[in-house]
Amino acid sequence: MTDSITTATLSTIDFKFVFESMQGISVLLQTSNASFTILAVTDGMLKVQPPGTTRQQLVGKPFFNLFLPNPDDIDLEKETIMRNSFDYVTRYKKVHTITAQRYDMANRDGTYSERYWNVRNTPFLNDAGEVMFIIHSSEDVTDTIKSQVHEEQAKGLEQAYKLFMMAPAAICVLKGDDLVVELANDLYLEIAGRTRENFVGRPVWDSLPEVKDQGFDVLLRNVMASGKSFQSKEHSITLQRGKTLQTIYVDFIYEPIKDE
Repeated sequence: MTDSITTATLSTIDFKFVFESMQGISVLLQTSNASFTILAVTDGMLKVQPPGTTRQQLVGKPFFNLFLPNPDDIDLEKETIMRNSFDYVTRYKKVHTITAQRYDMANRDGTYSERYWNVRNTPFLNDAGEVMFIIHSSEDVTDTIKSQVHEEQAKGLEQAYKLFMMAPAAICVLKGDDLVVELANDLYLEIAGRTRENFVGRPVWDSLPEVKDQGFDVLLRNVMASGKSFQSKEHSITLQRGKTLQTIYVDFIYEPIKDE
């Protein structure tokens, strides 16, 4: 595969017609000015624009004026990256690629859809070997990128869960007004004298009814209401151990987990 296209290969046919019929998401850009004016677009490019967009609305417009970045995207270097790519193609007359570039697409209602692209900029040379045009082609890889992100997040959660379960401290996570047990590590279950099957997924006081009226329910409710942690040392707690009650002393902290 060559790194450029020359006019000699297309001298006898209507290049614009052929370009518009090409597969993929591409635009033909003029290189004689810094605006990189759009000369032609493929049907694929029209399909990723807001519904109803026509060729007339794209052709003749400066590339960077038309494809404006999402103002909510904190990465402000996208235009610089693309201009550097165009400059490389023009200077060295070689293809330049950008992998997994985030570039959100505007919707008709003014919102933006998060998109990721593999970009390929190809020089189009005249008979003198000068770059006349750049063919800017994009491949939508949004689904692939998001799938990779979700996979990494899942791995991160799995690792965090393993660390949670192996923590050298007894840890229990409660959620909601009913104080449902979301997670409890093995050490917590051992101290509480409960099995995972009969503890996790149930309101904590259903599993530890003898503890509720020892002041712990009030403490938990205060932490939830105030958003402030509570800590105590050598605090007595009486637990049901089979048919008998046993008093133990623990250091503990109630730490609120706040929504982002």
